[in-house]
Amino acid sequence: MGFLNNLLGKKEPSKSVEKVEFSELPNWIASKREEIGGSLDEQSAPLLKELPKAVEGLKAAALAIRGVEMKADVPERIKAIVVSSKENYISKIEKAASAIDSSRGAIRAVESIESALQEINHADAKYSGRAAAGFPDGVQKIKHSLNGVIDIHNKISSIIDCRKHKLKLLSEIEKAYKEHTKAVERITSLEGQKGELSKAIKDAESERDGSEREILRIEASDRAEKTEEAKEELYELNDRKKALENSVLNLLSPLKRAFKKYAKAVEDGKASGTDVNKYSEDPVKMYLKGDTILPELLAQMMRAIQSGVIDLEPSEKESTIKKIRTISFTYLDKIREEHMQLCSRMRTLQVMISDNDVSKDIEKLKTRAESLGGKKADEEKKAKKIGDEIAEENGKLEAAVKKINDKVSEFGNGGCELVG
Repeated sequence: MGFLNNLLGKKEPSKSVEKVEFSELPNWIASKREEIGGSLDEQSAPLLKELPKAVEGLKAAALAIRGVEMKADVPERIKAIVVSSKENYISKIEKAASAIDSSRGAIRAVESIESALQEINHADAKYSGRAAAGFPDGVQKIKHSLNGVIDIHNKISSIIDCRKHKLKLLSEIEKAYKEHTKAVERITSLEGQKGELSKAIKDAESERDGSEREILRIEASDRAEKTEEAKEELYELNDRKKALENSVLNLLSPLKRAFKKYAKAVEDGKASGTDVNKYSEDPVKMYLKGDTILPELLAQMMRAIQSGVIDLEPSEKESTIKKIRTISFTYLDKIREEHMQLCSRMRTLQVMISDNDVSKDIEKLKTRAESLGGKKADEEKKAKKIGDEIAEENGKLEAAVKKINDKVSEFGNGGCELVG
């Protein structure tokens, strides 16, 4: 026909295309099902009218078995099992049969029958064998009545078969639309979470930067500068203090052995002296803390050495006396005075450093900045994960749209087009 039209110069009439708005898909699916269902219901009307009678027949057969006497030859040991199986079988069949609905058209009727048959088959497999052991005729009547329902199901299904493909396409379109809706909802939720995380990341970064700026401000402050100057001075004074202590140590430590022997002599009552034990333990500390008995103590110790109260080797005795005589107390006093001044100044500096110390503030800010940096990194990981999930959901979204588009086109044999 197209060839003849071309030959004669005629244009072939364009095929009309049904535009299906994406947002109206649920309504479109419902209307198409109604169209198909309407023609199906018209053809299936006699069968749908017959279905309630078949269902009632099935229920009646199930109820009838309740009044039947159990076979006399049933062994006593299984009677209870046979009775309980019969009751369960009847109960399951009644429940399944009650769910069969012919009032909502052929498609729903077939679906309700198939659902009921699944339940009945399960009950049949589980209970009918045992029930039949005591009530064979009753079970047989139930199965006979069930065949009537199955026969109606098969006849309606044969009417539906020619439209099954269309109905299947509508179900697939509906399923894909639900997947699309679910993906959209999931993406909306994820985008909201991502937005919250972005704000949290920005806030953490801003607060961390604020902490770092505050650290720089504190480090450059007069307070920090004074603290640093005090620390430097304290370091220098401490070196000088150690040097003074070493000078005293160099003078008094050679006498430590003599002090110990002198302390032993005092302890034994062979000599007299005050705080000899303390000098024997730490002569430098005793002297520098302000003790004034050292000159008299050394004079007494020298007399004890000379008198032989303190037992020393001749060479040690001579060298010890020589060392005592060479000690300049004027020099030692000057050292002690400077040492005491240094200690006083160092205590003042330590108080100053403690009062103006910025290290704790800086450490607190650094800890806070590190914590915020860690929080930012954690939130960025979460945001990346959510970004990956969004990409995955977008993939599902695109797949759902393509599937819907393809199935809509197939449903109309090319005469339906998805828009919007």
